[in-house]
Amino acid sequence: MKNNIISLSGGKDSTAMLLMMIERGEDIQSIVFFDTGWEFPEMLEHIDKLEKYVGIEIIRLHPPQTFDYLLSKYPVKKEGQM
Repeated sequence: MKNNIISLSGGKDSTAMLLMMIERGEDIQSIVFFDTGWEFPEMLEHIDKLEKYVGIEIIRLHPPQTFDYLLSKYPVKKEGQM
């Protein structure tokens, strides 16, 4: 029964964990990558190459608005400031 869902950042640690789980024969139900919109093109290339290498679809999630938009819409205020 596949019951492992991998949260993949694309960094060395989550990439190594994914590869180790595959080497061990662990069942993987899904691999999920959250694209913040601030990713370097090289990171997105890495995710594409990793998907081809492991042969499992990597589900890419995208926020409805960019972080830049959210930061400008909801400015940070000091405590007690209105």
